[in-house]
Amino acid sequence: MEFKCSASIGLGISGAPPVARVNAVRAERHAGFDRVTIAFTNARPGGVTVTAQNSATFVGADGSPITLSGTSGTLVTFKGADSRTDYHGPADIKVDLATVLELRKVEDSGTTVQWAVGVASPACFRAMFYSSPVRLVVDFRAE
Repeated sequence: MEFKCSASIGLGISGAPPVARVNAVRAERHAGFDRVTIAFTNARPGGVTVTAQNSATFVGADGSPITLSGTSGTLVTFKGADSRTDYHGPADIKVDLATVLELRKVEDSGTTVQWAVGVASPACFRAMFYSSPVRLVVDFRAE
């Protein structure tokens, strides 16, 4: 799959469960890109968007600004998801990768979950789902 620059990608599906439960969030370096993985316990959520932005400042669930490390960011939004039940990791993950610098949960209310990704510079990315285990993978091209 090709990397998209300054884009928004939607990955919704029909027939999703009422609530997909997040159980792991991590970032790791690969040859030529950094990978953010968000895994689910039971199934893939019905609505997913991954949106790049020209700032590392995001709006929290309460409307307050949240600034991450980096100069740009990407917001990953899940509709029909929950990270309160099965996710027991940190809500703020700082990493020292080529492109990805920080991951932070900025919303988890009702059935909407949002993770913000702070990146070193405007990043090109690609997003896809894998199964066994079910997970969203967002790759950020290393510049």
